[in-house]
Amino acid sequence: MDEKLISRKMSFNKFVLSLFFLFFILNSYAFDCKTEGLMMSRYVNYSQSEVIALCKVNSNGFLDIIEYFKGELNKESSFSFKTKLNLNKDEIWLIYAKYNKDNELLIDECSISRNIQKPFLVNVAEYNPPSPVLYKENQLLFENKMDSIKQLSFIDLNNELLWLYSRKQNKNLKLLLKKKNDTSKLSIKICPFIEK
Repeated sequence: MDEKLISRKMSFNKFVLSLFFLFFILNSYAFDCKTEGLMMSRYVNYSQSEVIALCKVNSNGFLDIIEYFKGELNKESSFSFKTKLNLNKDEIWLIYAKYNKDNELLIDECSISRNIQKPFLVNVAEYNPPSPVLYKENQLLFENKMDSIKQLSFIDLNNELLWLYSRKQNKNLKLLLKKKNDTSKLSIKICPFIEK
């Protein structure tokens, strides 16, 4: 009887140890991103990013900039990058990034950077996928819920791109108006000297 008890205890210990290692492994591969609403995520990512751009991943593993929304346009149009996200050749991404000391773009996996062909965001509250366990009995309901989340993600991506374009246009307009005001002030200051 003692042997059976010892055997059960060892089996239980192995089971607990296995669960611990399984939890540790799963936890180490998961991103620990704070979940926020889309508008808050958009505001936070915009304010914290040095570069926001539409990019294509080229065959050399670099990002070819298609269009900048924020950041300085460097002479280079291709950049190396570091990220834990899975960016594949020929995919087009909307990225929110910062530069590191080696002039590489750092794309945070918790940002709202995303592939525009599959713009599903995991760290935004509105996109939390339904639990398959809850929909186990009704697969069709689960698929409908996932389809609606995918449609919402495309609509939100479109709205975000429009928002980024409008911010870029407003910034350009402000610069143009500032230049115009600066030149008009200059001509006013110069005119009295010319008349005298």
